[in-house]
Amino acid sequence: MHLDHTFGSQFVLTGNYPYNISSQIFFKMLEFKDYIPCCTGMIQKEMAERLAARPGTKAYGIITVLLGLWYDVEYLFTVPPTVFNPPPKVQSAVICMRRNGVNEIGCNERLLTRLVKQAFQQRRKMLRVSLRGILPENHPFSTQRPEQLSIEEFIQLTNDVEKQV
Repeated sequence: MHLDHTFGSQFVLTGNYPYNISSQIFFKMLEFKDYIPCCTGMIQKEMAERLAARPGTKAYGIITVLLGLWYDVEYLFTVPPTVFNPPPKVQSAVICMRRNGVNEIGCNERLLTRLVKQAFQQRRKMLRVSLRGILPENHPFSTQRPEQLSIEEFIQLTNDVEKQV
């Protein structure tokens, strides 16, 4: 995706996203969030569930947190394989992501991204293990797993870590 930054126009991103690269499309979308107030489309159901997941669920992960900083994600409906000819082996879903009005997240975004990615690389481990050497041992979140933290708590964690550095 290449945009002329001097142009400045916003646009809606919509499509029937290729299942094998949809996550890369949405990560790239974050780079152009100021130009994309809304994104809609059909994706594989499992990806839609990850995008719209809530803390504490198995589907909650890196993409959930990073998109959730800037977008409200709505899982609209499931599209069964029977509506296609030939029917695919996977289910699809239609989603809508709208900018949530946040312009400043209140922490170092690069550090937050790094912490989220590192924490979820070992999603079943407590944060004191996955963030060893970064997170103070006595931190209130040290005994939690990454999927237990809300987006706001990841922001708080990022600010706490930045104070330590």
